[in-house]
Amino acid sequence: VDMPALDALKNRVREILARAGANELQTYSFVPARLLAQVGQEKKHAFAIRNALSPELEHYRLSLTPNLLDKVHSNVKAGYKQFGLFEINKIHIKSEESLECDGLPREYQTIAFVFASDSKLPGAPYFYAKKYMDYLLKELNVSSQVYQATEAPKFEVGRQVFAPFEPKRSAYVYVGEKGDFAGFIGEYRGAV
Repeated sequence: VDMPALDALKNRVREILARAGANELQTYSFVPARLLAQVGQEKKHAFAIRNALSPELEHYRLSLTPNLLDKVHSNVKAGYKQFGLFEINKIHIKSEESLECDGLPREYQTIAFVFASDSKLPGAPYFYAKKYMDYLLKELNVSSQVYQATEAPKFEVGRQVFAPFEPKRSAYVYVGEKGDFAGFIGEYRGAV
């Protein structure tokens, strides 16, 4: 991976989302088991920390979403009516497909975005999140197609990242001429 190019892309994404009104967060890489369970992720796929400083920091995160969702409540409670939060960071997942050839876990560089509003907005929340995604892709000069998701992905990394989403109100995102898989967009399950 060309690190200067990756850093330049991350900085460009930060600039675009900030210009759209979103705020970037940097959260802990470690999460409590209860947070994984709340979003439907399986802790058996998370690397556990043997000597965690706190029970709140006992597992390596499987996606950035739980940490962002954890911050939504405190922002609404602080009086913010509508906002977007995002994080660009790494995740690790224990699975056969996520091992490098040397047996070490692969690092997945990811971005997560959450749009939240405490008022009733016209239309589905999915379309508000999609508006941000379309703006980001347009500014990056990336063509995209969104396909309706009807079931969880067949690969473990995708299943864990997709777990918080409501399948009937979510979609796969494919980008570029070849239609490369890029991620998910959607509404979170009510329990999440």
